[in-house]
Amino acid sequence: MNKKVCNLLDNILRIIIVILILVKIINLEFEDIGMLVLTFILTFYNWFLKKVFKINLNIYSRILLSLLIFLAQCLGTTLNFYDLYDNWDLIVHFIFGIVMFIVGYDIFSSLDKRYCDIKLNKKIKIIFSILFALSVGSIWEMYEYSVDGILNLDTQRTGELIGRMAIKGTMTDLFSLTIGTLLTVIMFLIANKKEGRKRSNLK
Repeated sequence: MNKKVCNLLDNILRIIIVILILVKIINLEFEDIGMLVLTFILTFYNWFLKKVFKINLNIYSRILLSLLIFLAQCLGTTLNFYDLYDNWDLIVHFIFGIVMFIVGYDIFSSLDKRYCDIKLNKKIKIIFSILFALSVGSIWEMYEYSVDGILNLDTQRTGELIGRMAIKGTMTDLFSLTIGTLLTVIMFLIANKKEGRKRSNLK
């Protein structure tokens, strides 16, 4: 059932992307089509993880990833939410940090079950998840920089800016992502502590 729900959400997201591509073509607005095609390919992340790394993400990670793609690419880039709402970019990167921490924890847990005979300490999983979130965030900024150059876009919103102002957007994105990641860690530790107390009380 969970797998069907995730597949349904992925397919709905793909349909939305295809509709957006068709609307752009009809309106003769071709500048975002390349980005939408890349986004469409990105929706097959779960298939890629399964085939290449033998990793099965849980339902929560898949739903969050689909939501993130929708917020960042469909609403943000294609429907110009980044321009319409000043803080949209910060909100997306904040959510990005949350999602990537959860996905990182999920990936580590999946690999831990498959390859480790000894169950690893949760602290190691948390450290891995933090580093995973920050690394993916940095890779995403590299992706935006590369796409801007290849497709002649301005996803990093540099425009004619120079010096510190030219990198301000990238740095605030990374700060926002980091804050989202660290807040998720704090919430995770609090929830984990409460769960530990409940188990102690049951004993």
